[in-house]
Amino acid sequence: MEEAVLRKCMQEGRSSLNEIEAHDLLNDWGIPTAPGGLARDEMEARELARELGFPVVMKVLSPQIQHKAAAGGVRLDLRSEQDIAEAFVQITDSTRRTVPEATIQGVFVQRQVDSGLEIILGAMHDDHFGPVVTFGLGGQYVEILRDAVFRLAPVSEKECCAMVEDTLVRDVLSSWSDDYEKDCRFLQRIISGLSTRFCEHEMLQEVEVNPVVVWPGTGTGVAVDALVVLRSPGSGA
Repeated sequence: MEEAVLRKCMQEGRSSLNEIEAHDLLNDWGIPTAPGGLARDEMEARELARELGFPVVMKVLSPQIQHKAAAGGVRLDLRSEQDIAEAFVQITDSTRRTVPEATIQGVFVQRQVDSGLEIILGAMHDDHFGPVVTFGLGGQYVEILRDAVFRLAPVSEKECCAMVEDTLVRDVLSSWSDDYEKDCRFLQRIISGLSTRFCEHEMLQEVEVNPVVVWPGTGTGVAVDALVVLRSPGSGA
């Protein structure tokens, strides 16, 4: 199934998966994602929001738009059907002005995630080293603290543990959590899952999941945003 989706995207000349495809891929890899769905019009957006429960987030869905916020394609903390209606118009109008060549497939309506510890998780093909996996504090802290570590992929269970221990995630999580070991095992699982499955697909150039929201003490969390970039034709294996 994963291979078919990736090949279809490449045949269509796309450089990346859309957000729904990216979330499906992560779920297949054992990385849970915040629930959501595609709305092609305002009515579908209202229905999805009611099903998911308020508040929700809305994001533009377009194969030409990777960085949605920069294109004006994201609205947060929507708490009513009126908010949904206004956000749908704002998103579609803004993205058409910013990226006029983009094909707007609709919007991704997603349940807004309660606050927790935000981490970044990713993998990419490096020209010199091959597959590399990264992990660290995510969300707004990515550019501020630059707290990330890198390992050649796939990583062992021991290496996953070391990646957590070598970042500020350990200090923050252990101070917030009533069960640090449970949370650490969750992080090890998703790091391992991403690094292993990424290496199985030569068509993938980069996967960035930011943020993954971890709820301290629960041993659980969900991915909120994901970017999956495909390798260009003719790139090395």
